[in-house]
Amino acid sequence: MRQAELQKILSDQRLDFESAPSGVRRQMVFDEHFKSPAVSVIQGISRCGKSTLLRQMAVAMSQNGFHICYLSLDDPRLSSFRAEDFETVYSIWQLNAQFSPDKSVLFFDEVQDVNGWEKWINYFSQNKKHKVIITGSNSSMLSGELGTYMTGRHLDVYLTPLSYSEMLNIGDSQSQGHGLSSSDVLFERKYEEFVKYGGFPRCALDQTLSYLPVYYADIVQKDIIVRGKIRNKPAVESLARLMATETTNLVNHSKVARLLKLKDEATVRKYCRLLVDAYLFYELRCFAKSLRSQTRSHPKYYCVDHAMAKANGFWKLEDPTRILELIVCSELQRRRESLFYWHSEKGYEVDFITTRGTNPQVAIQVSYSIDDLLTEERETRALAAAHEELGVSELWIVTRHDKREIKRDGYVIKVIPIVEFLRSN
Repeated sequence: MRQAELQKILSDQRLDFESAPSGVRRQMVFDEHFKSPAVSVIQGISRCGKSTLLRQMAVAMSQNGFHICYLSLDDPRLSSFRAEDFETVYSIWQLNAQFSPDKSVLFFDEVQDVNGWEKWINYFSQNKKHKVIITGSNSSMLSGELGTYMTGRHLDVYLTPLSYSEMLNIGDSQSQGHGLSSSDVLFERKYEEFVKYGGFPRCALDQTLSYLPVYYADIVQKDIIVRGKIRNKPAVESLARLMATETTNLVNHSKVARLLKLKDEATVRKYCRLLVDAYLFYELRCFAKSLRSQTRSHPKYYCVDHAMAKANGFWKLEDPTRILELIVCSELQRRRESLFYWHSEKGYEVDFITTRGTNPQVAIQVSYSIDDLLTEERETRALAAAHEELGVSELWIVTRHDKREIKRDGYVIKVIPIVEFLRSN
């Protein structure tokens, strides 16, 4: 690209970047990114707020004396941008009077669509000695050359749609933060808003679901079909609808291949991987001591945002326990827990098992209410099996409102209301 053209685009982008609203404050500590020379890699689903987080980081870094250089590759004027154009961009940045090698931070937004970007990021970080911060909407972005070049020299930030705790910073609690939050009424009202609008920032701020079908269509088309170079577009679209419709349920790749009339289950696995890499779904496998058994188990797929699944019409009926399970899964993923489901030897199923290494730590059941004795028996029986077969001592049932302890011989099951669970970390 011509230098004059790039200079105009960079100037426009800088003005937009600096004048954009700061958005909802994310729960993230920036200090380690100030101090570390490692490349900071911010990843997450499109529209979850990565660019907003960059602005928040830029403000914090500017206040600490750093000069910010910003380039967004998600700009239609840069459709012809090539890897060698990074050198031209860098030359333009050097013309700024505030530019200095040790006090200038390079921000690259949505960098993954430029072939060969990894070498340039490594070059700016290692050879030019700059702090570099990048964002991307695909979890495989580090599987290429950057993963090879930057082994042990990058800080990963996994950004999700807004959590419930972050939702508390919207509206009447924004100015006073969590200090206002002694009111159970506030917590409940914010939770109902969270359930209704989900966690995508624009939807939460504007209190609308109208953006979600557009987000979903864009992610499937741009981040999966185009980026994955998929020719069979209808099959991917059908698979995404199926995964959203069957969210929280087991998925048999072989049966799906026959249903969608695909060649084999390897194709289904490939397409599922693309959907997971784009952060549209989380994938859970059955916990087992054997890695081979885990890999061969049927997966469960959880849509990244419960409101997105509902807004796209994948669920015909409201299912409060299903929504609750999706919310719990998203929160555990946000906390970066190693997460599985589990089947006991007698066929009981536990919704979530968190692990440390190969050791199970917490067994979690999700049920909207356990007021019914049969429901309580079903949920506690599965957790008892996890205690007996896996040796798990931390046993939880997450509900909408119930809070108590169920004491049995040798173990205690904590019944935790969802709002308390979401605020616990």
